Amino acid sequence: MRKSNIFVLLALIAACFCVLSGAVEAAANLTGDPSGEATSTNPQGHLKEPIDFVWLLYCASIVFLMKAGVAFFGGFLRPKNMLNFSTHVFMDSVTGSMAFWFLGGAFLLGGSGLAAGYEHGNWFMGLSGFMNVGRSYDVTNVTFWVFNCVFCTISVSFIACAVAERMKLVPYVILSAVFCAWIYPVFGHWVWGGGWLANLPFGHGVWDFSGSSIVHMQGGVVALVGTIVVGPRIGRFNADGTPNSFKMHNVFFGIIGIIVLWTGWFGFNPGATLLGTDLRYSIVCVNTFLSAAAAGATAFFLSIAMTGKVNVPILCNSTLAGLAAITCSCAFIPVWASVIVGIIAALAYRGGKYLMDWKFKLDDALDSVAVHVFGGAWGVISLGLFSDGTYAEVTGLFFGDAGQLLAQVICVIASLAWALANGFIIFLILKHTCGVRVTKEQEEVGLDITYHGTECYPGTVFEKE
Repeated sequence: MRKSNIFVLLALIAACFCVLSGAVEAAANLTGDPSGEATSTNPQGHLKEPIDFVWLLYCASIVFLMKAGVAFFGGFLRPKNMLNFSTHVFMDSVTGSMAFWFLGGAFLLGGSGLAAGYEHGNWFMGLSGFMNVGRSYDVTNVTFWVFNCVFCTISVSFIACAVAERMKLVPYVILSAVFCAWIYPVFGHWVWGGGWLANLPFGHGVWDFSGSSIVHMQGGVVALVGTIVVGPRIGRFNADGTPNSFKMHNVFFGIIGIIVLWTGWFGFNPGATLLGTDLRYSIVCVNTFLSAAAAGATAFFLSIAMTGKVNVPILCNSTLAGLAAITCSCAFIPVWASVIVGIIAALAYRGGKYLMDWKFKLDDALDSVAVHVFGGAWGVISLGLFSDGTYAEVTGLFFGDAGQLLAQVICVIASLAWALANGFIIFLILKHTCGVRVTKEQEEVGLDITYHGTECYPGTVFEKE
């Protein structure tokens, strides 16, 4: 049997299993509230529920628009691969969303008790809420589901950024399905679903408000594995190991990309309140904005001081690192601390980029690892330092609770271990079955022509690399 047919067969078996599981749950005649009538007449507040629903669905739509920001970062790539990169970013939403519907949503939220259908789970993974059937066929349930789904499909795109210009499309699609069905949701359950990290006996257990360890580190660490297994692009490193830079085709797109992503973060972080009536989202918004601004300002002046010029990709990615870092602690820290978080995030990104390029000799096409692993890890730690006790009574080291810092450090270690282990397993399986790397000829011609039969910019002449 051909290797491609084996993957199709396995996918069909998994789909049948999921459908059967959903049918069994539905057959139990456990009905949620699919019309919303019971929910909207909740005596605890007639307007509260609609406001909360509108808030969360609005934030989900803003988060999904961040995919456009990720795609615009393709401007930092060569023109012959722009269409292929954008297709990777699009397809991981298509396949990732289906995988999250089949399995991931239940693995993540089962046992959390957030809504009807999410009652069952354990310390390791959720065990209820599959495919929004039975009790999960409920307005509250599906609202939480779609908000978490768009988070997951943002995370998987960080992998596409790292392995751009040389990874095959079909293996990447398979990888994105596994990531959204298993890797991301299970770790997410440990923090957001009432799993073991949330229940550590240190501080208040692990807190990660909007996902520095989940969204950023899981996607970033698997991206790191991808750079190792797939290998560098042809010509990225000289014989002596020194890195080369490829000519970017549209740096302006990168500026547009960071502006779209920054705007999307006003749904990403404040939406994690889950309630439109939780006024703490004003603090979350300001902290998010200032951390990004502080990171960008740090990159700007550091670049001027070091070279006398402003490196635009580093400026954009430093700002992105500030956003990745504040994602964890944005609801827990005072406003002044968000500026410190952003400044250190920019420095962490620069350190991560230096290690990737000069020490590890790993080709991360769009600096995804430096942004999301280094920035994300710092963000998780920052909560254990700066939390001031004004939200959920969580206090960090500087406000008297060293236990919270210990919990956050354990979270970073667990995030690294889980993503590394699972990332290597899936990448190595793909490498030794269908292969993960395009041919030398395809890479030299460009993946737009060889994979899609057309140029991204037909009729446009670009300067040679």
